[in-house]
Amino acid sequence: MSTPTKPTPPTGDRVSMRLASRIYAAALMMFPSRLRARYGDEMRATFAARAADASSRSGASLVVLFARELGDLAMVSFAAHRRRLSKTSVETEASISESRDRINVMSRLLADARYALRMLRRQPGFAVVATLTLALGIGANTAVFTVVNGVLLRPLPYRAPDRLVQLFHGRNGRLSMTFSPPNFIDITTQTGVFSGATAVTPSTANVTGNGEPELVDGANVTPSFFNVLGVSARLGRGLIDADGDGPDVVVISEGLWRRRFAARPDAVGSTLLMDGKPFTIVGVAPADLKIPAGTGYWRPLVFKPRDVSNEARGAQWIGGIARLKPGVTLEQAKSAMALVAERLARDYPRTNKDRVMTAMGLQDRIVRNIRPALLILLGAVTLVMLVACVNVANLLLARASGRTREVSVRAALGAGRGRLVQQFLVESVMLGLAGGVGGLLVAYWATQALIALGPASIPRLADVGLDWRVLSFTIVVAVLTSVVFGLVPALAATGSGVAKIISTAGRGSIGASSTRVRKALVVCEMALAVVLLVGAGLLIRSYQRISVVNPGFSPDHVITFTVALPEQQYKTSAAAGRFMRDLVARVGAHPDVEHTAGVYGLPLDDTFGASSSFTRTGETDSADSPSAGMRVVTPGYFATLKIPLKSGRLFDERDDENGPEVVAINEEAARRYWPGVNPLGQQLHLGVRLAEARSGMKTIVAVVGDVRSSRLDATAAPEVYVPYAQHPVDSLTIAVRTAGDPAGFMPTARADLASLDRNLPMAGIRTMDEVVGRSIAERRFTMLLLATFAVVAVLLAAIGVYGVLAYLVSQRTQEIGVRLAIGATPGNVVGLFVREGAMLMAIGVACGLAGALLVTRALSTLLFGVTTTDPLTFAAVAGTLTIVALLASYLPARRAARVDPMTALRAD
Repeated sequence: MSTPTKPTPPTGDRVSMRLASRIYAAALMMFPSRLRARYGDEMRATFAARAADASSRSGASLVVLFARELGDLAMVSFAAHRRRLSKTSVETEASISESRDRINVMSRLLADARYALRMLRRQPGFAVVATLTLALGIGANTAVFTVVNGVLLRPLPYRAPDRLVQLFHGRNGRLSMTFSPPNFIDITTQTGVFSGATAVTPSTANVTGNGEPELVDGANVTPSFFNVLGVSARLGRGLIDADGDGPDVVVISEGLWRRRFAARPDAVGSTLLMDGKPFTIVGVAPADLKIPAGTGYWRPLVFKPRDVSNEARGAQWIGGIARLKPGVTLEQAKSAMALVAERLARDYPRTNKDRVMTAMGLQDRIVRNIRPALLILLGAVTLVMLVACVNVANLLLARASGRTREVSVRAALGAGRGRLVQQFLVESVMLGLAGGVGGLLVAYWATQALIALGPASIPRLADVGLDWRVLSFTIVVAVLTSVVFGLVPALAATGSGVAKIISTAGRGSIGASSTRVRKALVVCEMALAVVLLVGAGLLIRSYQRISVVNPGFSPDHVITFTVALPEQQYKTSAAAGRFMRDLVARVGAHPDVEHTAGVYGLPLDDTFGASSSFTRTGETDSADSPSAGMRVVTPGYFATLKIPLKSGRLFDERDDENGPEVVAINEEAARRYWPGVNPLGQQLHLGVRLAEARSGMKTIVAVVGDVRSSRLDATAAPEVYVPYAQHPVDSLTIAVRTAGDPAGFMPTARADLASLDRNLPMAGIRTMDEVVGRSIAERRFTMLLLATFAVVAVLLAAIGVYGVLAYLVSQRTQEIGVRLAIGATPGNVVGLFVREGAMLMAIGVACGLAGALLVTRALSTLLFGVTTTDPLTFAAVAGTLTIVALLASYLPARRAARVDPMTALRAD
């Protein structure tokens, strides 16, 4: 709008114009603020110009103009407000409609949930069976996941546990966790990738006072141990650098604190007698500090000058744990360690030539041996869960076949397929949630059973329990399985068109598609059961093979116990030797004892790992020197364990501290290091020198049979035996072969030990049968669990076959009546349905065997003496499933053969 030139009105009219302009400006407030801000100034100027022109003509013209402008302004303002309100109302209506839709969806879901509960209450048998089936499947899954979570997934209870690494070194592809102190110091200080490191070596101590004497496993650690792990003491403090040079101090475990001090706070600051020497308790460690496993105390480890000299680089006796610097990756640490290892190999070729040094995440090191078995069990129990889902889906399909009238009525009233599917899914979710609640109870009990039955070698098993990860897992499994087993019957029950559903209403069947789906589900059940049964069969066969492996000794009627002598009381090797020889002689003097002996390094005892390099006549010690396991034994050891003598003579009284130095070797050492030569009379020099032991050239006087010393599934390694009198140690395991029950002899053995020293505890009491059993305990644990899962899957599959055929019998009652009426015999009817079951079985077994060929490859690391394609196992599984399926088919077939033809023909 353009502003016209204003004529000059008379003075009286100017007053009227100002009043009219003010009224117009006030009336302009009716305009929407958005329009007023944009056009208000221009409209007021235009009105003022027109008012001046009208006033110049006459007062009446000004009144007419004022009335017309106010009218126009009112009309424009009303129209503008109406458009704004119209737009707002549309938006409001949309929002209300959206909210109403959400409310309607929730209302429908709640209505569906209430309806589902009513339907389940009307069929309590179905609800109980389906819920129990799901509870077993979900509970088994949750229990195994609880163990997997606690052992494999849950972080170690230390500060930034992902930064902790275990140090390794070795050569020729064999890695060890033990370092020599000078190598440990170099690799942890010269790489520049570690913020701290600690050395650890196992130890034992006789703890006396505050109760009965007790032999306690512990560890000597460098004072940086607690700082590197990032662990704070429960009471008191951990070790500090000053403890290396001060009075004797110790940090005890929570278990030892509760056991010997009744969990009293004043234990900190008190004295603990260890090997007869007083140690001041400076702290109590938290319960979850378990490095090394089973540790009862931690004492300061202080290296002597000779321990860190270059001459000691070949003495590998400490473990190493380090913490990575911030920002340093494990791969970068490995690369830095490799560079330092190369330099050490150049500088010290005699001990470090070809020696590699590397690192592994501490948690990976702890769980690496058990990880494959646990993951296989998790996969197996998942298959059981799938079988359970298939079974419940079959139950829901059978139930849906009786709900055709309900489906047809709802479809006729306008319910679409999506609405019907929602109703079925809500019912399945209700079952799934009920199964999840029951599964948590089953999981709790099953987890306690797994902890009780699990071998002690599974790390962190005692700390396993339910936590947020497990609860989240259970919820996810319950919801997913609800959808899995609920979607199939929902789609099958609503898959036909509305007209077809209405036309078949009341006839007891939704259609042939339901039968086909149920048959397909049974085939899946059979296939999954075959896979599980094949896996269990392979593990059973493997366990049978390893159970009959000859360990090289006879474990029956042999019991063992360990005695450790305190250095404070038995200060010399001679004193320790005299005591041990007296103990062996006293225990062996009883009439019901056939043989007794002492050994340092009991076969199949996982706490033993001593070995030594050695040189033969004319050789010098080098990095390429041969090595062998080393065991210190008293005369009578080979007779006690019935290890056969192959040639030469056994140790006897001649092999004492004054006699010529001698050794015995096993057959593997003779074959490997003296091929084609009679080893008797040959000489060797051991690289490891025990304290105060003689270390000259030793003559081989015997070749004995091979013993599987580390694992039953490992071939015998080269071994060297040395007589105890020439290598006295302060800790021995006493082995006693009795004529009767070995366990009944233990009170007598305790009395013999107390008669020599009443303050010495007896530890590690085990029969040799227990020792052998513990060596394969993990295999037995895995086999039993997988076999249990397989049996459950087979039973569920058999129930599935039975259910399908029973359903077919009920649907084909009239056909059966016609067949019987026109001359078919009951045997013909039985054959008809047995053939139906046999067809399902054949397809399921074939699919399962094909799947097993692929899946069982994951078991290869757990098998012994059996291949993953073992034909006997596959044939046995196929035969077993065939018998089970035929029995499951025969029962409903018999019922079909008993149908009364007249009753069947009258049935509608």
